[in-house]
Amino acid sequence: GAPGDDSFWCLRSVRKKAECSQGLSLSETSSGVGVRGRGAMVRRAVDNLDLDRWRSLASSVVLRVLADHAKQDRDFIPRKDRSATRWNASIGARHFEILCTGPKFMDMRAGIGGGGAVDLAMYLLDLKFKPAVQALRSRGL
Repeated sequence: GAPGDDSFWCLRSVRKKAECSQGLSLSETSSGVGVRGRGAMVRRAVDNLDLDRWRSLASSVVLRVLADHAKQDRDFIPRKDRSATRWNASIGARHFEILCTGPKFMDMRAGIGGGGAVDLAMYLLDLKFKPAVQALRSRGL
């Protein structure tokens, strides 16, 4: 398809191609620009500048903002990367032991990790992408 053709925007969409045929009102493209579709609901696109900033933000900074309680383990001695830090954190009744190295994180108890603020918010707060983005925005990140 060509620009202006729904199939063109569906191919560039962050969403799966199959979802485009379901009549979404605003497809969020990789450029962060939305294109009107057939529905009545309008969605706010996530700006690529925000995504880039969240991808590079240190996970220890994000952890301290999102957690109810976060304390760095000062006795931790990193084996591979000297910049790695270990944190004990809690959110509600959930407890985590998070290894932070730049934007990357790893929950050592669960064996689950990722990279970037959105991944960390999704994991810690048990959220999908959009609510995780809202959580980051509401906390000033």
